[in-house]
Amino acid sequence: GRVTVRLGTEGPLSIASAASRSVQVPAQGTAQLQFRVRASDIPGVASLTMKASGAGSATEHVSLSVRPRVPFAVESRSGTLKHGSEMALPAADDYLRGTRSVRLTVSPFPAVRFSRQLRQLVGYPHGCIEQTVSRAFPQLYLEEVLKLAAPEQYRRQNPAYYVNEAIRKVESMQLYDGSLAYWPGGQQRSWWGSVYAAHFLLEARKAKYRVNDKSLRRLLRFIGKEARKRETYDYVHVRGTGRTVELKARKEILYSLYVLAAAGKADLSSMNYYSGRPHLLTRDTRYLLAGAYGLAGKWSTYHKTLPEMFRAELPVRETGGSFDSELRANAIMLNVLLEVDPGNRQIPDILRWIANRAENMHSTQETAFVMLALGKAARRSASSDMTVSVFVDGRKRATYDGGSLRLDEKDIGSGRVTLKATGSGEVYFFWSAEGVKRDGRIVEEDANMRVRRSYHDYRTGRPVDPSQFRQGQLLVCRIALSGEGRSVENVAVTDMLPAGCEIENARLRASTALGWTVPFPLDVEYIDIRDDRVILFTSLDGAKTREYLYMLRVVNAGRFALPPIAAEAMYDPAIHSYHGAGSVLSAPMRQP
Repeated sequence: GRVTVRLGTEGPLSIASAASRSVQVPAQGTAQLQFRVRASDIPGVASLTMKASGAGSATEHVSLSVRPRVPFAVESRSGTLKHGSEMALPAADDYLRGTRSVRLTVSPFPAVRFSRQLRQLVGYPHGCIEQTVSRAFPQLYLEEVLKLAAPEQYRRQNPAYYVNEAIRKVESMQLYDGSLAYWPGGQQRSWWGSVYAAHFLLEARKAKYRVNDKSLRRLLRFIGKEARKRETYDYVHVRGTGRTVELKARKEILYSLYVLAAAGKADLSSMNYYSGRPHLLTRDTRYLLAGAYGLAGKWSTYHKTLPEMFRAELPVRETGGSFDSELRANAIMLNVLLEVDPGNRQIPDILRWIANRAENMHSTQETAFVMLALGKAARRSASSDMTVSVFVDGRKRATYDGGSLRLDEKDIGSGRVTLKATGSGEVYFFWSAEGVKRDGRIVEEDANMRVRRSYHDYRTGRPVDPSQFRQGQLLVCRIALSGEGRSVENVAVTDMLPAGCEIENARLRASTALGWTVPFPLDVEYIDIRDDRVILFTSLDGAKTREYLYMLRVVNAGRFALPPIAAEAMYDPAIHSYHGAGSVLSAPMRQP
């Protein structure tokens, strides 16, 4: 019989062909109809409704996700307001309709100045042991600020929920010797991550969270064993206008001694060993050793070990190991003083140094330690008597007179915001706008790293141009990654699939029955497979280009955006590569 199919759409889709078509269906047979549908620039959930009538009737509903071809852009402003301050903020008028989100927060808490970094920290998408702890640790101290900075994160759950989830996850990553694996389900242990997690568990227990005592005892036993090692390494730091390399004790050892003392298990023998060899200590590890003595009640040795005045420690950023960086090293020094000696006169100097540089927080490690310090320092902050008037396009919209004030998209929209402050003391503000830019472009560049992606026919091995895909075709995606002559640890490679394709096999071995081989297979430490992307975590030997293969199938015919492939060193934003944005054209499956 003859059947007519009518197509309807909802959401960011429109029909680019006739909305109704008919076809003669043979007895016991099949017939096909093709419709063209176009996605708009506005991302969101769309639906298709197909209704067939004639020889019979049937209805089918299909939901589709329309995602932007470029990542969300985020811009922000933050600062301090005092009597007479007037601050003009930009208008958020260059975002696609429906994607924009604008927020303004005025608060007496200093950490609100760094709401952008806080939101990035608690929303960080990966989950190794360091990042799991870094996301949860500040939530012990900054509950109110976090609710202001990232309200979408806490609509259903409060920070206590995420702290408890982190505790459970940390305990699930414990290995046979008491240490913690770097990745869930992995066997590669992380020394710094284990000490860092033990510190977090101790602080969580002190804050009345439930921690598994057996798991914590095993972890502390491992840390105590490792702390007795007399290991050194080449410590690279900035001195004057150049870099200096010196032999120093591993920072994991001194951090272990501090955490053991915090747990009431001070290893005085090892502490005395390093106290007698100050040439093995960096400035931040001197603070850790002094803090260990203070926590153990050895105050005379504490004062002997602690530097008399603050001088910033300037290590070269590490992408692995102890994840060292300038901000992290000095934030550790501040954390030690706030915990052990909160009246120390160095605290204002270190706070000022960190606050002047905190906009350069890039890794989860340094952001967590800075936020820990700001959270503890907030307990010391003086009260203020400030009034802040908020004007939008010249009209007064709201007034801050204590507590915390938060305005969002419906209050501000695309208007120009002006803040005017009066009174005594000081308060802090944070403004942010995010969404898909109207002229959103992807900047492709290689910065100390190079990533490339190519597609090949699975059966022949021949390269396939993205403009020549065929519906039903089985492809192999080849990812090549190079450190451009330098070694890099903890690299995240994100390959977003073009719409219309799906993953068939997320990890081809070094060779298959059809002869697929890679000369230097990527030593992947962890794989995160999602509906629309593959995320690889690895480290690089800069002397070689390493490759990774996975299979995907072309499911849909049509023209789709091809997002770029991205590689980023998680602990050093200066090392990254973005490449390969374009479009995919897949031809319909051939009719039998």
